[in-house]
Amino acid sequence: MSGAAGMAGGRLEAPRRSVAPDFAPDSAPLATEAADIARLLAHPAFERAARHLAQWFSVLKDMEPRISSLFGAQQRWLLCHVAVGRCFERPEPASVSRLDLIRDGLRHGLASRNTIKAFILEALHYGIVQPVEGTPASRNLRIGPTPKALYLLTGWYLLHLGALDLLDAGRRTAAFGAASEAGLRAMAPAVAEGLLGSAAIARPAPPYALFAWMDEGGNLMDRLIAGADPDADPAAERVLTNVASISALSEHLSVSRTHAGRMFAAAEAQGSLGWSGRSGRSAVWLSRAFRDAYARAQAAKLAVVARAFRALAPDGAEGGGGDHF
Repeated sequence: MSGAAGMAGGRLEAPRRSVAPDFAPDSAPLATEAADIARLLAHPAFERAARHLAQWFSVLKDMEPRISSLFGAQQRWLLCHVAVGRCFERPEPASVSRLDLIRDGLRHGLASRNTIKAFILEALHYGIVQPVEGTPASRNLRIGPTPKALYLLTGWYLLHLGALDLLDAGRRTAAFGAASEAGLRAMAPAVAEGLLGSAAIARPAPPYALFAWMDEGGNLMDRLIAGADPDADPAAERVLTNVASISALSEHLSVSRTHAGRMFAAAEAQGSLGWSGRSGRSAVWLSRAFRDAYARAQAAKLAVVARAFRALAPDGAEGGGGDHF
């Protein structure tokens, strides 16, 4: 993030300058990212923090199935952050033009023009964004987040800041919560920049990448990790889950059994998961490689959020423990 922002009266202030138009990743060198990820993964409580995220993502999926499905693939999830970052670059009303969002998505190779257009239409349909200027059919359409979207986004930030607080007894959630919408305005451009500039997010480990770009793939991974045995040895090659039916999994994911089965079969062929007994009638196990890939992806995301918060928060807001993330 090129601009700086601070705190006034204990509240996060929106940045006075926006990020560069192309979200150039000039504040997170690859060596720094790798070190941040390694430090997070080495923390003895990180597995608990990653499961905490997965469990709450699954809860959100149950509460808002349509909206969660909209962001269940990495390309749409990243498009969402690009859109939010763009919206908060400008003064009220927060908004981004359809043309700028299409250009950003194409420039970063996130999706095709038609996919981005379809994403915008779905977001309008499900009340995630609303027209600020023009109409959905007009060339000059500008869209902005709805109150519902701001509520969900606030929850996303609080969830990730809370996971960081679990690791170092921090006070990030309190500071962000006190900031209200100003917290989003302050952090969203930096988080978008960081996510787009992250090599770990752009090129995740194969067990994670297999799911990341599929519809509902992210939600499927969350459900599997959330269902993993919490008492299992983290170093075990295989860990059992409470998932024992592809049909039940597909209902949770709001996709056809065929699509869920196709994702499952691909992961099974890769050795990421499998059945502990009879196929389709026993508990699913997760490989250590799959669990490690999921943890690394969460660490990459948390590293981005931590850097964005660190640049905006006052001294001492990160934590009361030893290491700060």
